[in-house]
Amino acid sequence: MIPVRIYGADVKLTSDAEDVHALWALRVDSFLVSAWEPTPKELESLNNGGKVLLFVKGPHPAVMITAE
Repeated sequence: MIPVRIYGADVKLTSDAEDVHALWALRVDSFLVSAWEPTPKELESLNNGGKVLLFVKGPHPAVMITAE
């Protein structure tokens, strides 16, 4: 998945790592909301019944995943 700039984004999370994209997010209540776009290969997998996987390092925070 590729992070894309969400409309109204007011937070930019960055990393010094070369292979990490900036993550734009929008503050909504107590959440940071970000938008992600599947790569062509991921989209093909999803269209063929593939699943979206969420990896979280450390204690698992409250999360929600939805489609726009």
